[in-house]
Amino acid sequence: MKTRLAFTLALAVIAATPLLARERQPGDYAPRNSLAYVRIENLGAALTKMAGDDFEVPLARWLATAPEEDYKKRGGLVFAEFMRFARHARKTEIGVADVMVRAPHAQLVIIIDLADNAPKEFSKDFVEFAAKMGDKSKATPTNVTSDMFCLSLFPGMMAVTTTPALMQHVNDVREGRVDESLSETKRFQGWSKSAKGELVMFADMRAFRSALDRLGRDAASKPLEVLEALEWHRWDYLSIYGEFPGRTDSQVHLSAQMILTEPWGSLGFMMKPAGSFSLHRRLPREIVMMAMAQLGNDHKKTLIDTLSFFHDQELGRVARECEGEIERCKRRIDEIDKSIAGLKDDAKDEREKLETEKKAMQAQLDAAQKRLEDSKSRPFEPSKESRLAAGITDISGSERTMDGLLESLKGMELDLDQVLAPLGGELAVGNIMLPGASLGGMDSNYCMFAAVQTRTDVTDLKDKILAFIQKMEQQGRSPDHIQRQWWVTRHVQGGDILCMRGGWQSQCVFIGDGILGFAGCEDVAVRVLAASAGNGALPHARIPNAEHPGSKVFYMDLMEVLALSQEGRRSWDNQPLRVPGFQLNVRKLLRSGLRLTVSTDEQTQSLGLHGTLSGDLNLRTLLDEIASEAEFDRARRHDDAVLSEMRRACDAWLQAVRPKLSQLKPDELKKALAEVTLESLEKDGHLKPYDGLRSAFDPLLADRFQAMLAKRGGELGPRADARPEDASLAECGYAWFGVPPDISTKDIEPPPEEPPAGRSIGIGGGGRGGRGIQYDVWMVCAQHGSWARKGRLALLHADGGYQTAYLTDDQFNALRLANGRGERLVEVPTPADPPSPEWRQRIEVCQQLYGVCEVADRILELKKNGDIKSYSEAAFRGADYGEKADAELQARLKTTAREGGFGSVDAEAIEIIPSDDGFRIRFTKDGLWVEIASDNTLKTSWDE
Repeated sequence: MKTRLAFTLALAVIAATPLLARERQPGDYAPRNSLAYVRIENLGAALTKMAGDDFEVPLARWLATAPEEDYKKRGGLVFAEFMRFARHARKTEIGVADVMVRAPHAQLVIIIDLADNAPKEFSKDFVEFAAKMGDKSKATPTNVTSDMFCLSLFPGMMAVTTTPALMQHVNDVREGRVDESLSETKRFQGWSKSAKGELVMFADMRAFRSALDRLGRDAASKPLEVLEALEWHRWDYLSIYGEFPGRTDSQVHLSAQMILTEPWGSLGFMMKPAGSFSLHRRLPREIVMMAMAQLGNDHKKTLIDTLSFFHDQELGRVARECEGEIERCKRRIDEIDKSIAGLKDDAKDEREKLETEKKAMQAQLDAAQKRLEDSKSRPFEPSKESRLAAGITDISGSERTMDGLLESLKGMELDLDQVLAPLGGELAVGNIMLPGASLGGMDSNYCMFAAVQTRTDVTDLKDKILAFIQKMEQQGRSPDHIQRQWWVTRHVQGGDILCMRGGWQSQCVFIGDGILGFAGCEDVAVRVLAASAGNGALPHARIPNAEHPGSKVFYMDLMEVLALSQEGRRSWDNQPLRVPGFQLNVRKLLRSGLRLTVSTDEQTQSLGLHGTLSGDLNLRTLLDEIASEAEFDRARRHDDAVLSEMRRACDAWLQAVRPKLSQLKPDELKKALAEVTLESLEKDGHLKPYDGLRSAFDPLLADRFQAMLAKRGGELGPRADARPEDASLAECGYAWFGVPPDISTKDIEPPPEEPPAGRSIGIGGGGRGGRGIQYDVWMVCAQHGSWARKGRLALLHADGGYQTAYLTDDQFNALRLANGRGERLVEVPTPADPPSPEWRQRIEVCQQLYGVCEVADRILELKKNGDIKSYSEAAFRGADYGEKADAELQARLKTTAREGGFGSVDAEAIEIIPSDDGFRIRFTKDGLWVEIASDNTLKTSWDE
């Protein structure tokens, strides 16, 4: 008996030995065929490193701003529960098991190692919340199962999965069964041995391809088209390594390596020899973002390869369209055959109709099949003559581009080799933000540039191009019109600018010593040429990891981009009579700047990406700003509720006294209206003071506002030493100015269906950029102080109704002054738009040259036809006619709007100045002017 027991114990020990000896390996909890695996070495330490030891504080402030109901129903409770465990989180592994069309669209497993002092159970509030998430939801202090996820607490570990099957896999691994784990595959094991970093990621491209194939082209057609263009059938796996930034650490590094199963194919046109860049040293410091690329040495081959790539992509799209058309035609032919088979013998007309449709569908099918075969077999052919000899007439966009380029060069008496020979090996494309420019819209077009190195002098090339342009301008022009030669060369520091005379079109070409390029406007070209000559160039040290070699580099001054985006939004967020939007001062927040560089490193069977982020990375400051914004929004919502209660009370009062007011004499009515106060509204039962009509913005109530947030309440609460009866209006945060004294004429009778001429009903809206005109406004009440971003919330009355609004100090003072005289304010002042920068003003003025030239041609036509005897008859000064200037100009030049008036130019800004033998036409705006004379002389105020 003892022998049998000993033998049994020995077998048990031997069987258990592998499980006891084997430590947990990376990838154990990810299923074998996982698409991706991510590991964060120490999540809690990473959060502390990026946001400080007390990183929970701003997050707790943010959570406290959510009302209790929202907190429980909209995920606030889930986030708060996560924060209970975040500080204790250690190694964290994430596995993407699969992607699906149906929910859950991504199958995830998340494993978080927890410190010994981590909570052992979920909070009671979270368990109660989780149990009510769905009909199938179940929750205990250590396990939660729902339709959306499964969550389990184990000793020293938390597991989160999106399906019960994945949680079963977690349990299997905990019991020692790892046969179906990613850690058991050789490819992952090979990667894992060298995977070092605070953040690492392994993405199996083969698994991704299989997953998207299972989804089908209907579910992922667009992503599949992009991936196919990037030759993803050659991808093996993607490896990513990264280091987290600290609160004082100035750089973040992220590296990615795409390993291929075979060398690049047609996409190889993008892969050029790697080497250091030098062109950026000759570009201006005002650059906010740019992309640089090495062009290699054989530019003609690069051009052909590039056009060939896009040719193949276009034919690939055509092939997919043909395949879809073939499928539709075959399906319809089958349907027709079935319909014919089901017809009776006497249905001759219907049979003929179906037979005709079948023939048409068959012809369409044959054409689609032929087009499919042609698109699959035809390579890019750059020679037009070769295509014609081969009988190819259906050409691609790339071939059309090549034909147009060669045709233009022929007209310039140039060939492709002559044009490409001077070009160097580097290209840069980017944006230079001019003073006052915003990110987006036309400003981005004006501020763009493209520059390439040059190996030899391009003066002869420039002269031939200029001569060709001037020749083209003269072709087809009537001798009776001004013979304009617009393109000119202007010399500036560092080189020449080939531009439109006077800048009437903003785009231009710039040519310097060793640099050639295109700019969105002359101001950008001037800066590029000055920098290329050594004046104001981008400091090399401002580009993080600038020495890293690569064939392509992307650089962004992230601080400037964020700041410009914020400033661009501000003009839309800060509308009249509305609370200003988020006032995040990016330049103040990121005092030392924030810049990003991403470079590539292409090898025969791999593609490397290296990213470096350098500058101020104080995440805690950003979290504090976001928390402050959330508290501001909570205070605004509180005060909106207060004002809504006042608005409701005023409406209720008017409804109750409407019959009585209509019977009062003027003096009696004035007295009755003056006696309406907050106290009288409360006494009559119309006003039920919300929170005592306090303001959450009042600095004296800051402590009680924080207390309200802490308990997620909706009221500030009374003073600690106050009696209950003092809580109503004892600390009212609003000054009461009274109901309008002319309310009898506005509100006793229903308001008119249409507003009076020139008036607008309501407050806000309309006008350019939403800046509407506010008419006949009376201020009923407003906050005591300018507590809300240098302004105050108020209840206004306009056009027969009440509306809450936000007033700046100027608006408040103007309303107070007018209402103090017993008058409504006819128009509420609105902040003026900032003046346009001079460079944009010049562009806007020059854009009027189109219309000015139309006027000049019309004067010449009138003189030729004898409709005017001298140019003095065309004398005109639009400013003398104001809004009637358009009609007067048309009458002066004997035309009408129907016949083609001069709608493209502002006639009020035009002056026609005649002389004995000619005339001058000047357009003036904002102190700038542009002038054209009948002898083709063009002048501008900034060239004088």
